[in-house]
Amino acid sequence: MLFEKPEENILRIYEDNKIIEEGQMVLNRILRDNLGIGKVHLLLVDLDGSSEVRALGINAKVQLVEQMKAKLNSLLDSNYYLIDSGTRDEMFIVLPLTEEEEVVNFAEYVRSTIEKHQFQIKVDKDKKLNVHLTVSIGITEAPSFGTNAADLMFTAKEALNEAKKVKNRTVTINESIISSRNYKSYLSEGQITMLENLAEHTGRTTDSLILESIERLFNKHKALWYWGVENWEYYKELKENTNETQKSI
Repeated sequence: MLFEKPEENILRIYEDNKIIEEGQMVLNRILRDNLGIGKVHLLLVDLDGSSEVRALGINAKVQLVEQMKAKLNSLLDSNYYLIDSGTRDEMFIVLPLTEEEEVVNFAEYVRSTIEKHQFQIKVDKDKKLNVHLTVSIGITEAPSFGTNAADLMFTAKEALNEAKKVKNRTVTINESIISSRNYKSYLSEGQITMLENLAEHTGRTTDSLILESIERLFNKHKALWYWGVENWEYYKELKENTNETQKSI
C-alpha cells in the first residue's frame, strides 16, 4: 500500500473541506431560489465497500471517486446538480422542484445503475483492476427537514446512516429516524442552553450543530491516524515533534 505523506494528506483533507463548503453555498443559493416555488430534495450517495480500493493507496481511491463523479453526472437531468466532495466518496445530488415519487425513482435508478457498473482502477502501469461496487443513498427534503444547506445535509446523512445498516438500498428521512438519535441526551443542561442559543443565532437545528461538532473533531484526528500514517510509531514521533514546536512558539 502507498501511503501519503502526512503533510500532503492534511492539505488534501483541508481542500476537500473547502470544496464541500463551496457546495454548501451552491445548495443555499438553490434553496433561496426555489423554496418559494416548491420542494427541494437532496440525495447523499455513498459507495459501499470502497475501503477495499482505498487499501490499494490514495491514488486508487481518487480514480474511483473521479469515475463515480463522471458516472453520476451522466445520469443527471439538466436541472439536477452534483455537489463535489473532493476526494471523498460521498456525493450530494440536488433535485430542485421535485416530488417524492420522482426522487425515489431517480435514486433507485442511480442505485441499480451503479450496481451494474464496472470501475477500472489502474494499480500500476501494467495492471488494471475491475471493481464492482454498490451504493447506499439517503434522501431528505426541504423545507420539511431543513431550509439551509447545513441542516439539509445533516438530515441526508442521517438517512444515509440508516441505509448503510443494510447497504445497497435507499432510505428517505423521517421524524422517527431523527428522534431515535437523541443527541441532546449526551449534553449537560448548561450545554443544551448554549446549544439552543447558538441554534437560534445561526438559524440551524441543534441536532445538525451537534453532528457537525462531532465530525469536525473526528476529521481533526483522521488526517493523522486514518489516512496517511504508516504505523503507530511514526504517529507518536510526529505528535511529539508537533508538541515540541508548540512549546517553542
